[in-house]
Amino acid sequence: MTAHSTLSTLLDSGGPVIRYRVARELLGDARQARTCQSALLESRQVGRWLDALPRTLPLEPLPLGSIHGGGEAALETVLGKLIFLGLHAGIDVFGRRVAPVRRWLEASREWADQHSFGAFARSLLGSQLALAGYRDAPEVQAVVRERTAAIDGWVKKGSLQIHVPWGPDDRPTPFHRRRPLIDPTLYDRGGFALPWHHDLHLLGALPARRRRGGPVQRIVARVLEPGFQALDWSYGMVRVDSRRFMVSGWQPALPGYPSAPGGKAASNLIAALLMMAPFPAARSHSWFVACLSHLDQFTDDDGGSCFPASYLRDQRSGYWPWARMRLEDARNSPRTRRLESTFWRAKLDQLQTT
Repeated sequence: MTAHSTLSTLLDSGGPVIRYRVARELLGDARQARTCQSALLESRQVGRWLDALPRTLPLEPLPLGSIHGGGEAALETVLGKLIFLGLHAGIDVFGRRVAPVRRWLEASREWADQHSFGAFARSLLGSQLALAGYRDAPEVQAVVRERTAAIDGWVKKGSLQIHVPWGPDDRPTPFHRRRPLIDPTLYDRGGFALPWHHDLHLLGALPARRRRGGPVQRIVARVLEPGFQALDWSYGMVRVDSRRFMVSGWQPALPGYPSAPGGKAASNLIAALLMMAPFPAARSHSWFVACLSHLDQFTDDDGGSCFPASYLRDQRSGYWPWARMRLEDARNSPRTRRLESTFWRAKLDQLQTT
């Protein structure tokens, strides 16, 4: 079966989300996409998640937990799920509902450097807005400039030594002391010089010419280095003050690196490939090639795929994107899993041509 006939099967058999995303993203058929959009916006899933977006946001620092978290109230969960469900810039109702987030991101430039994890909140929301089609908006471009300059500056120094000894005045709990302390010079003045996985999504949403530019190329090359992938997934502890410390987290770890993952690590595989597929250096890397080969074993003679259920998790509590992969309204079943697996594999193939 040809790739086009596989997509035609998805159009015929998929639910509103898959039909719309296939028509718009994979076939580039604007007329068909317009036809599918009404059903998308009327779908139960889309309505539920649109209603979960806050109608207003105060233009002031927000508790990190209201932005970042694995629960269904966190902004990253809601925005990330809507992106996976196919909503984007240009859909009026989505534009209206996401406007408070855009205004907040613009206003946060004034205070982000005064708050712990201000840069993290900007990277997270900036990346999701970029994925949703707002990559050229001024508030998103400001995040692109900030994060590219910070990370590229660290990359050009060449060192992977990111930790320092605990200081004599530090009073970490035993739990915190089990992890190394990240060098405070890497996050002074509210910034953060190390890449988070959100930064890879942010950079991956840029036009092809910018993804192939020097700074992005250098950042991606660093992420693909064995020494970088050997860093702890958490990076370590960030010092807020002598008695308060937080785990950084969100190092863009590649599951199974330098080969394809097995066991529990494979549950993050699709999300990791989606993150790295926009970058030519990643696509030619042996890790990426091995992972695609691993997915080939789940492709049948008709050209469809059916990944293990653990590859397409959708949980009530869990971080985007790994735990929010479901596209169909129906509960998990072999038929649903085959439709979603076939779509995600086709999406990966399409991203490799960008």
